[in-house]
Amino acid sequence: MMHFPVVASLVVLLTTSWGLCSQAKTKSRGEISVSSRTFIPDDDEYTKDWGLSTDARLEFKAKQSGGFRQEVRILGRAAAHDEQRSSVILEEAWAGWKGEHVEMLLGARLINWSATEAFHPADIINSRNLDSNIENAEKIGEPMASVRLRFGQGGLSAFFMPLRQAPRLPGPRSRLSLSQGQVVGQALWADRTGHLGTGLWASQWAVRVDQTFGGLDVALHFVDHQDRGQPAVVFDASNGEVHPVYRRVQRVGGTLAYVVGEWLVKAEIDHRWFDALSPPDSYQVVSPGAGNHTAAAVGVEWGWGYASGAEGTVLAEGQWAIAPEVPDDERVALGPFQRDVLVGYRHTWNDVDGTEFLLGVIMDTERSDEAIVNLTFSRRLNDQWGVQSALRVIHAPDAGSALHSQHEAHSFQFDLKRSF
Repeated sequence: MMHFPVVASLVVLLTTSWGLCSQAKTKSRGEISVSSRTFIPDDDEYTKDWGLSTDARLEFKAKQSGGFRQEVRILGRAAAHDEQRSSVILEEAWAGWKGEHVEMLLGARLINWSATEAFHPADIINSRNLDSNIENAEKIGEPMASVRLRFGQGGLSAFFMPLRQAPRLPGPRSRLSLSQGQVVGQALWADRTGHLGTGLWASQWAVRVDQTFGGLDVALHFVDHQDRGQPAVVFDASNGEVHPVYRRVQRVGGTLAYVVGEWLVKAEIDHRWFDALSPPDSYQVVSPGAGNHTAAAVGVEWGWGYASGAEGTVLAEGQWAIAPEVPDDERVALGPFQRDVLVGYRHTWNDVDGTEFLLGVIMDTERSDEAIVNLTFSRRLNDQWGVQSALRVIHAPDAGSALHSQHEAHSFQFDLKRSF
């Protein structure tokens, strides 16, 4: 759920911008869906094998003469059976001004720095709702002030992010729970000296430069913030709770996308330097979290057209964790995708109903019996209604794998959506 400072900032933003929007060119749209998610039963009465939810996403955009703009987008989910899935996620809520060479924004934003399909080592700004796909978890809007200077075919962006937002974890009864039934306590934040606290305010910042040269898109970034993707874990003996600890990290990296004929070559890289962790004696360190390392992903796409007008695309990607300072037996803390490859096929009919399906298989190159299989299908029924379904198979029997907690959590999801 949203923290109070985020709610307060949203109220202030809406209050100050609503008057500006009174004579603006406005655009609004929304989507509501009924979603059913079913897991293969695990014969455990504690876990929830079936869930039903109603999801609603509302979006409001306003544009005025003079360059002033506003946008608000909120996702709300009301879940039955597994009530802990219910949430309100603020995705976008900002006001800004855009000139010929300068753009300034204030509020919550979704930032997409990714170039690849399944592995995203450089897409690091937003916190996530982890009760979703592990490789493409839902993003939560990051409160920030940003300025962008445009030049050439790109520009330079600077971000200041004063609020720390913890990821939304799956409930202890969820089949996607990472704690296997253990109730997780409040998120703890480590400062630059490694000491722990619960305060939400912190000085976090990032800069990114991006340019396009013909068919080449390239970007470089530097980020100094609280990492939310690779937490440490501590145990509080006084109350028996475990707590995730999100540490301070400095990161440098970039993305690349290059179109060569019918081929698209993609790459992402991000090197992380973590500050030391110094918990008080009352906490026992269960997992120290990730050490300094580099995460890199590369991929290619090759597409072609069929005589019927449909299009096919083959995808291949790989991600590697390069961590000479981390022993192999501790590399599991670096995340679920340390030495993995994806192979996939996307088929697009290019019909009036937007019919498309995607088959993707992620395989571990070190554990031959570990894999994730995804099959998705989507289609519009008419101008307002559409369906989307997803079949997901997870096989990770090795207890030393970061995916082991989701072993055999095979699932099928079906969404009936209406746009308005």
